[in-house]
Amino acid sequence: MDTYAEQLVVKQTNSSDQMKKLGIAAGGVLLIAVLLYVTIFIMPIAFIAAVGAAYGAYWLLKGMNIEYEYTVTNGSLDIDKIDEFRKALNENQTMTENVLTPTVWIDVPMPVDYVDIKLIKQFEKLQPFGKGNEKPVFADRNLTVRQSAVIGKNKNVLRCQLESEHGKLVTAIRFKLDGQEIPEVGKKISMVYYPDINEYNGIVSIQFRIEDWRYV
Repeated sequence: MDTYAEQLVVKQTNSSDQMKKLGIAAGGVLLIAVLLYVTIFIMPIAFIAAVGAAYGAYWLLKGMNIEYEYTVTNGSLDIDKIDEFRKALNENQTMTENVLTPTVWIDVPMPVDYVDIKLIKQFEKLQPFGKGNEKPVFADRNLTVRQSAVIGKNKNVLRCQLESEHGKLVTAIRFKLDGQEIPEVGKKISMVYYPDINEYNGIVSIQFRIEDWRYV
């Protein structure tokens, strides 16, 4: 998996930079004044040079305020200048945190108390799931975490015991953990899930496959 990190660094202005800016500005003004004097009293061609001097001073001052973007991908460092147009876009963007927050879609809210093996058998008739026939997902909230542990040979499976608002205890499981947070015992969570039947050593039980969860 690629590792990626990004940092925006703004150049810090010190007294030396301030003196340079002042010197460039003063020199530019003086040169423009001289060239304008020459333009008026000696030769019109100097007007072009005055414009050029003003343009050059502007770009020298602008160049001293460059910001840089540092990007690290798999240990490789790239440094890019941030131009004024891109900076203006970033500063004036109107995106809110809600736009950047991933959205989880569910088919219908359904308390875990309602789920039984008969209902799961009805869902199985909808198989096979795939493109054009998505697996239905449901949600319940205010589930209290009674047990929470990472299990499996590769320690990448989350297994929880949750208690509903009506006191029903259910087993919930999430496969392929990849650094996700583990729910704390005693906390209340909301859970997006798909109900499944688990058969082990001849014992049939209901388990809830966690699609997503968050604290209430």
